Amino acid sequence: MGEMLRRKRKHVIIGAFDMGIERKITFNEISSKGKVVVVHPKTNESLAEITGYGLSVKFNMELIKTTEDIDAVTKGIGDSFKELLMQQLMNKG
Repeated sequence: MGEMLRRKRKHVIIGAFDMGIERKITFNEISSKGKVVVVHPKTNESLAEITGYGLSVKFNMELIKTTEDIDAVTKGIGDSFKELLMQQLMNKG
């Protein structure tokens, strides 16, 4: 089994799994594509989009039991995207 290619920051792992030999999967161009859009609350303009084929969001519901757990999950997700956004801003200049 392959290992995870990653950068670890605090409690967040950003990366992709290297599973060695990959299966080929076919998707429909439009109906198979997942999309999450973050829009500006006043202008309704798109600020960020997460798109892709085979998108999957999974939460470990066995461990997420309290509002504190939910806050930890959402903070971790927010921290991950903040890091990605900062990297894009630094590379832009």
